[in-house]
This record gives sequence, C-alpha cells and structure tokens, in this order.
Amino acid sequence: MQFDTIVGKHRLEPGLIHDVKKPHISSLRIMSWNIHYYRDGSLQDIHKIIKEIDPDILCIQENYYGFVPVNYPYVVTCRYDPKLEMFLASKYQILDYNIVSVQEGKVAIRATVCIANRKIEIVNMHLPVTDSNLRQDSLHTILKSLTNKDNSILIGDYNSYNKNNYNTEQLKQLQIVKQNYGWPHIFETTALLEKYGYIDTFTTVPVNTSIFGGRVDFVYIAPNFNVVKTAVYYTNKSDHLPVI
Repeated sequence: MQFDTIVGKHRLEPGLIHDVKKPHISSLRIMSWNIHYYRDGSLQDIHKIIKEIDPDILCIQENYYGFVPVNYPYVVTCRYDPKLEMFLASKYQILDYNIVSVQEGKVAIRATVCIANRKIEIVNMHLPVTDSNLRQDSLHTILKSLTNKDNSILIGDYNSYNKNNYNTEQLKQLQIVKQNYGWPHIFETTALLEKYGYIDTFTTVPVNTSIFGGRVDFVYIAPNFNVVKTAVYYTNKSDHLPVI
C-alpha cells in the first residue's frame, strides 16, 4: 500500500515518533486514525502502534465492534453500523459526553476532559464521504453541540482537504482523483471550519494520509491552543495513516 501520490513521498518511518518528548501535564498528545476495520493489519498490529505512539487522547474511526484500547481508563464508544464503531479514549477523566448523529448514518463523539484545571471539549468525527453538502450539514450539527467552543478540538477523518495546503498543479490532481471517485467538492468543509476560527494544526508541507492521495485526516483546534509538534506515522496497516 502506497501513500506517495499527489504531494510526493513524505514518510515518518515507525520508531521515529520517539523523538517527540512526552508533554508535561498542561500539554496533550492527540492521535487520530481511521483503522479501516483491520482489513490491512491485525488487531495486534493496531495495538502495537497505539502503544508506541502513546497518545493521551486516542480517536479511532472504522473500528470493528468490541475492540477496546489498552491502558485507557476512560473510553466512549459508539456503534454506527452492525459491525462498525468509533471510539474516543482518554488517559484523563471524561467529565461528560454525548453522541452526535450526523449525515450518511455516521456519528461524532463529543467529550469533555479536564487537564490541569482546564476543561477541553474534544470531538472525534467521521464525516460523510461523497457529498459536500452533507459534510457541511454534519459539521454545523457538531458545532452546535459544543458548549465550550473556545476550548475545543475537532479530530478525525474529514473526507475533505485543506485547499491552502496545495499548489495549483496539486489542486488539479486532487480534483481529478476525487471526480473519478465521485467526490467533486472537496475543500468546503475545512474552509467552513476556518471561517469559524479553527486552526489546522499541520502548517508545514502536507503529507498524504490516505491511499486516495492528499491529507483528509485533521486535528483542528480553537485559537487559544498552542501546537508543540505534529507528525504522521507511516504504516501499511490501514488505508489511512495516524496523525499526531
């Protein structure tokens, strides 16, 4: 499985994540990963990678029902298909949560955690695939569910791109790829988030996080958070890469 289309090869090989020092208590290491319900790797492979990255907050999409991550005392799961679910796992206490139903039968998990006396709202989302209007409607629904927008983080598989990440030629390539898959409108969702003031944590040259090319997996933060470091972990155990 290759992740080297559209924007060229840019890989963080397994093991190199260890050069990112573990944050102190006022910082968070957050990881999002669409694990493609183990079609490309075993449950043991998934466990090993999660253990190596060791995030404080773990957001998983396309999980088979029943998988519970190890070493996380607080876990919220939600099934949105007879066999599939997503979960949000935290090393910090989850004070409250709710499940937000969005378009195309998908869901988002909204949870409040408390870290260093600061309440933070975290959303794990998997937005609709083919229809930009459904994605935007879903995002509006998620934003309305927030009670603490100034301290919120929106994480997950957006099935969308950030137009600011690409040059003119790369944008043309992305449009061709998405039209071939029936996804003609691919930038509106992230543009809507940025209209509301949210910030894309990846500010350097973008990497591919999906076999379809480009980056569709994001961590968007409210403006009063600071980004210490971002990374993409290269693995062939899913059709998406973990983003940290």
